[in-house]
Order: sequence, then structure tokens, then C-alpha cells
Amino acid sequence: VSQSRYGQFEDFKDKLKTLVKKVKDMKKGEAKDKKMAALKQFIKKPELVKAFKERDVKIDTGGLIG
Repeated sequence: VSQSRYGQFEDFKDKLKTLVKKVKDMKKGEAKDKKMAALKQFIKKPELVKAFKERDVKIDTGGLIG
């Protein structure tokens, strides 16, 4: 069971990295600001933070989170 959960976590991590890159590559403007705000809120979800801490994983968000 833990292997499949780990696989899901890795898959999720890859998707998050892709999303962060897409948002960073967007042209400056209102749409980018909205996506950036949503992304910041999502990244700060307690269960998400806990999951990353438990696995001692860091995602390079390029300064998105302080």
C-alpha cells in the first residue's frame, strides 16, 4: 500500500512542479496574479505541508513561499 501512496505522491509532486512552472512562465497580469494567489493558498494547506514534511521533501517554487 505504501508504495502506491508513494507513487501517487511522486506523481502529485511532478504535477505541482509543472503547474508552478506554467504559472511562472505566464505573462505578467491579472490572470497570473490570480493563479499565483490560488497556488500559494494551495501550497499552504496544512495537510499538504504535513505530507511534504513527513517525506522531508522540498519543492523549489522559486520564492513562491517564504
